[in-house]
Amino acid sequence: MAAQPRQDAKNTSDPRGKFGAFLAHWLDRQRKTTHELAATLNVSERTIRKWREGAHGPAFEELDRVAVALGYTDWSRCYAAALRFCDERGIR
Repeated sequence: MAAQPRQDAKNTSDPRGKFGAFLAHWLDRQRKTTHELAATLNVSERTIRKWREGAHGPAFEELDRVAVALGYTDWSRCYAAALRFCDERGIR
């Protein structure tokens, strides 16, 4: 099966969608695959895809672990970066 191109989050009207758009950008910028991030976080690739699409977000207890995997010290800094990213690109 051919790899599907990455899509921006479809649901950007809530925080999950904004995080999804940020995550898609982060994966591209870092040249990481959903497989690599999933392995780092010990979650399924499907989970990463759902986050990227904005269908779901990380569970509350996983937030800091996700932030660290993305290179932030904690979730509040990661989420602030995601909001800045969306504001700069007009993603509402």
